[in-house]
Amino acid sequence: MTSEQIDSMPAGREMDRLVTVTIFEHPVTDDGERTVVNEWTAADGMKSYQVGPIPHYSTDDAAALEVLTFLLRRRPNKIDSLGYAVRIFLAEESVAIEVVGEGFVSAPTIALATCRAALKMKAALR
Repeated sequence: MTSEQIDSMPAGREMDRLVTVTIFEHPVTDDGERTVVNEWTAADGMKSYQVGPIPHYSTDDAAALEVLTFLLRRRPNKIDSLGYAVRIFLAEESVAIEVVGEGFVSAPTIALATCRAALKMKAALR
């Protein structure tokens, strides 16, 4: 997905599914509404999964914060080695997130700006 495509993608379930698959690398059910929300490995080495609805990452600020936190925590060396820093600028009618080295991402809400920034960061790491 190109930077321009990410910038033009609106908030909604399609964005939420893309974040689920791209950032968290979790599969999505055939109906596109459910994903892995929890996973663990039992003592015998078997993996187990709990499936639930895909969070509303692009419209819920708390869910969007999980996206950025996950990406920064899981890929700290790659992000640091590329010199990434994230800065958030709030204005009355919009939010801008600067991903150093990738430029600014703007959107009308924190949640959407965060999802766009995370998708751009992930694309840069590939």
